[in-house]
Amino acid sequence: MRKLLLGLVLMLPLAACTTMTSQLPAALTARMDTNNPQLDRQAALNLINQYRTANGLNMLTLDANVQVKAQDAAVAYAKNGNSQAATKPLNVPGETASLTSAGYATFADTFSGWRNSTKDSKVLLNPFASKAAIAVHYDANSTYGTYWVLGLAK
Repeated sequence: MRKLLLGLVLMLPLAACTTMTSQLPAALTARMDTNNPQLDRQAALNLINQYRTANGLNMLTLDANVQVKAQDAAVAYAKNGNSQAATKPLNVPGETASLTSAGYATFADTFSGWRNSTKDSKVLLNPFASKAAIAVHYDANSTYGTYWVLGLAK
């Protein structure tokens, strides 16, 4: 009986992992490594907002002005391969931070990378941010193919 209980207890975390991945909307697992990728920005922002609210922070809203700058930064990142040059700064009023990533084909994978990095997680949990933009650009002839930029502003 003890072995059975121990086995069940050890399997619970695995069951939670399966449940979490099956609950992701298709928009978050859609591959962006195609020409002219169409990211569902609201679905992506919802995932970020779930993370923020679970940590006691306000929700973000998408911002068109930040979006233009983030998209330009994603294109520049793909073109020159330099994430710092592409995003410092995005030059939007009230900018608080930005994140970049490359090589991940889906937003779910990109977000997981950010969330699991101590440094990037702090940016996701920036308490001063209220606006956001999420950009993706694909370039088949570049080093990593898919390039991501998250811009945050007050």
